[in-house]
Amino acid sequence: MSHEAHQLKAFDPENSPWQTLSPELISQIIKELLSGLPLPVCEPDAFPWYLGQICSAWRDTFILSPKFWSSLAIDFDPTRHRPSRCLHDFDRALDVVELCLERSQNHLLTFRYWLQADLHHDDFDEPLFASCLQTFEALAARSERWENAYLSVPFAVLPTLHAVRYSLPQLRSIGLQVPLSAHRNPLACFSHMLEGAPQLQRVSIDQPLEWNLDLAKLTALHIDSPLYLSPPSMESFLSQFQQVEELSLSYLFFTPYFDSIQIKLPFLKRLRFATVQYLSIFDTPLLEELHAGICHWTIPGYSVPALEDAISSVKQHRLKKLSLSINSLDVAKIVLQNVSNTIQDLCLGVDLTALKIVPQYSVVRSVKSLTIELQKFEDMEQAAFLDLVKSWRIQNNSPTGFGPFESLQRFALILHTGNRKQANKGGLESFTRSLKEIFEERGVQCGVQHIGSRIDAHLSVCPPQFETF
Repeated sequence: MSHEAHQLKAFDPENSPWQTLSPELISQIIKELLSGLPLPVCEPDAFPWYLGQICSAWRDTFILSPKFWSSLAIDFDPTRHRPSRCLHDFDRALDVVELCLERSQNHLLTFRYWLQADLHHDDFDEPLFASCLQTFEALAARSERWENAYLSVPFAVLPTLHAVRYSLPQLRSIGLQVPLSAHRNPLACFSHMLEGAPQLQRVSIDQPLEWNLDLAKLTALHIDSPLYLSPPSMESFLSQFQQVEELSLSYLFFTPYFDSIQIKLPFLKRLRFATVQYLSIFDTPLLEELHAGICHWTIPGYSVPALEDAISSVKQHRLKKLSLSINSLDVAKIVLQNVSNTIQDLCLGVDLTALKIVPQYSVVRSVKSLTIELQKFEDMEQAAFLDLVKSWRIQNNSPTGFGPFESLQRFALILHTGNRKQANKGGLESFTRSLKEIFEERGVQCGVQHIGSRIDAHLSVCPPQFETF
């Protein structure tokens, strides 16, 4: 018997040092480990159950702590399950949800319920949908405990939500996505769906103009559908958000002459919209984060000087985070010359040519976190990118940071590899490994994300997410 095997055989969990820890200390340890981590209901094997298996004291603390059972991620996707096991797995999800509802006792619930499969698809038959709906009905029966809910559901689920519209006394945050095809059906009967939620402050929704919400008390609003409004209509609409701190208008489009309006949002800290030109209409003295695109559509009357004016307005704000998509070298120069040196978190969507000039500008010296999304990146450019990063490293002998990025602590690279990810898996893995080694030699954390397709190419990189957990 090996030494390791002998130690394992001799280990007695009931008499281990872990057994002597107080329940309060065990609870605090588990809380730190599970902070922000929901229980994946449809893939329960991915949850760290081992935290409750260290010994009986840990198991008791784990089972009897309602907070650990009150955060759920319920993602129904039949394509991720074997067809022969799909109904069994979905039925098991109902059992897991009911167990969590019981063990969470009266603790407030935070959950994501994702059911965006095509109900007419062969993989999603009536028994599967019935099983998924049963799970949602179990949650709806505890609607008085909902605190944060994110729902991405077909239209057929909305009647169940509508039935509990006056039983949401604790609801603070809700995200609601319904397939666009559903909007062909009359939604008038659901227009008052959320009016019975007196604590509601954060909303992510498809079409807010169709919903009866008290916009004046919202602190966060994400709008995920196109908004084509005249300047007066937009001014009237946005002026209602006097308490809003986070505003995401992913598909906001004005008609010409939008710069004739001015909208004051005194508490706004986080703003996202499709193109940076719109910033000029906002009076936002507390703005800290800006996520925007650059000139992805031609706006009547806009010229390079007008773009310079728009970018200059960015400098007036002492931003901590800036996320921009840049579609040309000339635009990159305008942006980097005019943004504030207060930025600590910089996200840029660029091509390799524009990336080469980034270290020339003083803004990079204060940046602690840099994310680069390469909009066009071919396999043949991997060596050139590594050489570019190596050249940064030797540009400055500062003991901290990374070359001209004197304060850099984290670097992230987003690559749109398309179908090449599998075709050149070995090459991408080698590139990723080499890049991490270059940064980590200087103590800079490095991560690389590969994305199979370019979605929302017109939007800024690293868009702010509507946070549920």
